[in-house]
Amino acid sequence: MTSATDRFRRRSDPLAATDPGAGGGMGSALLWISLVVLLLAAGLSYSGIRLRNELVGLDVAVDTQWKQVENQLERQHDLLPKLAAVARRYAAHEAGVFEKLAAARAAYAGASSDAKPRLAGEVDGVLANVLALAESYPDLKADGQFRDLSYEIAGSQNRIALERQRYNEIVGLLNARLRQIPWSLLAGDLEGAAFYEAPREQLADPDLEL
Repeated sequence: MTSATDRFRRRSDPLAATDPGAGGGMGSALLWISLVVLLLAAGLSYSGIRLRNELVGLDVAVDTQWKQVENQLERQHDLLPKLAAVARRYAAHEAGVFEKLAAARAAYAGASSDAKPRLAGEVDGVLANVLALAESYPDLKADGQFRDLSYEIAGSQNRIALERQRYNEIVGLLNARLRQIPWSLLAGDLEGAAFYEAPREQLADPDLEL
């Protein structure tokens, strides 16, 4: 039987009138909220790491693809002295063309990575002039070694064009990601890459009809 004193205590102490199990229920709710917050934080951290790694992967892929371009350019550059030597036999007085080719090739070989795309275009321009000599010198045009070297260089130029296209595709993807949310929030020290652009005077293909 409840005494008057007990009723007075319950009215003066609101906690005394609550369910004894209420404190445990509130603790369970807080525990679940904490777990949800931790799971959300872990999920966001994982997503951030994954997106950052995607950017790093694209940055590395740009460098790797440019190496593929350079590999093809090196292969072509190895053919240039042979082509020039054959052409010089028939057009020795065109010394300026051969000197420019040698200078352009040497400049490319000693250039920094940033300067090589531009200098590769200059090599292409001088090379086109060497190949064009065949139109002015029928004997050169008929030379079997010159013709074989020209065909080999033409094939090399096709491979270079393909690798450059792939390079530009990866550069475009990287640059787009760096400007898009949420990737842009995670870019940090990563920077975009420059597209390969052929010099304006090189937009026309050289005449390789020999």
